[in-house]
Amino acid sequence: MLSGLHFLHSNGIVHGDLNPGNLVFGLQDLSEIGPETLKQRLRSKFWFESIEFLHRFDGKPMKQDRWAPRYLAPPHPLSEYTLSEVTKLADMGSAFYIGDSPRKHATPIALRAPEVIFDETEKIGTGIDIWTVGCLLYEFITGSTLFTIWLHGKSEETYNDENLMLLTEILGPLPADLLAKWPGSSKYYGPNGERLDVWPWAGQIGEGWDNKKRDEKHGGVKCHEALEKQFKGWRTHKATKVNNTERQIDDEEERQIISLIRSMLQYDPARRPSAADLLEHLWLY
Repeated sequence: MLSGLHFLHSNGIVHGDLNPGNLVFGLQDLSEIGPETLKQRLRSKFWFESIEFLHRFDGKPMKQDRWAPRYLAPPHPLSEYTLSEVTKLADMGSAFYIGDSPRKHATPIALRAPEVIFDETEKIGTGIDIWTVGCLLYEFITGSTLFTIWLHGKSEETYNDENLMLLTEILGPLPADLLAKWPGSSKYYGPNGERLDVWPWAGQIGEGWDNKKRDEKHGGVKCHEALEKQFKGWRTHKATKVNNTERQIDDEEERQIISLIRSMLQYDPARRPSAADLLEHLWLY
């Protein structure tokens, strides 16, 4: 992923829509495997349980229809033929040249960098890809998204407010220049930065989700722990799996991972490392 980004960024291109669905694994050369290996076993028990024979709505036998298939079968999985060491970036439909940022961005809501949320066109560049990599790295290691936003029934202002509250709780307070651009900040934070018992989604997503119930559900005003505490909690209860063998992350590796993620999730895009810098990070070796 980082090698692909380094290539794009070196050529003045921002991907603009990094997400798990746009990261794909390479395939072996299927022409060398042979059709007998690839085709489904037509007389296996699994095949008979998974197929669906076609029937005509008019009740006539299918043999009268020369062009319709006799049955439908699920696609044959190709996961066993993937090259796990070869990851490719897909879907360049939202890519743009540095300095030519589009009016609308395709980045998923929860993966947006602050400059995208605030529509700071002059700051939007390769840094938005780096921010997304930071979010995805946390997700790939822990299996959980770092910022989770439920969009159903919410206005753009509401999910933007929720997004910024998540950044504040998980990464730390927004710098003064960004805070000044957030019209709703005074609704959720007091003059000294203290969190107020107000929620952006109140009254927008149906009954049963008022402030009191939300507060009881999450055990207080603050819903999310800081990045370090979240990662520590995950590490305490779960182990990562590498090549189907369990491997625990020790204190030193945890420090490296948190440092790496923190470097990519800096509010100022100018301070985020480049893809080339990240490829040299100690944790990747």
